[in-house]
Parts: sequence; C-alpha cells; structure tokens
Amino acid sequence: DRLRRKLGHEASVAVDDTRSQHRNRAIAIDRLEDRMREALVVTPPRRATKPTRGSQERRLSAKRQRAETKASRSRPAPDA
Repeated sequence: DRLRRKLGHEASVAVDDTRSQHRNRAIAIDRLEDRMREALVVTPPRRATKPTRGSQERRLSAKRQRAETKASRSRPAPDA
C-alpha cells in the first residue's frame, strides 16, 4: 500500500545515459530500486509545537513597527 501511494500504480524509469542498452537497463533497475527504497521509508509524524516566547515577541514587535510606519503616513490631525 505504501509503495502504491508513493509511486502510483505503475512505477517506471527511463534511462538513456549510455549507448549500451544493457548498461542502461542496469542503471534503470538501480534507480527503480532506489525509488522503491525511498518510498518504503516511514517518516515519523510531525509533532505540533508552540512558538517560542522570543519568536512571539519578535513577531509582535515587528507588527508594532509596521503599524507605526503606516500610522506616520497618515495626515496629521487638525489642531482643535
């Protein structure tokens, strides 16, 4: 099932690296084996993590800086 999900119903490899048909077939078999080996590797599920305090503070300070920049572009308030 894992191979079918990763590679599809038909896995094919085309090689024309050398002039020798025999050598190209050998290279194709090696590449197909590599693709199948990589498809069979089970990747661990990703664990959700919270953003660090420093990254949250940097994000908020950048937001404040952008807000100040945009606010400074507006027209000054009329004196009353």
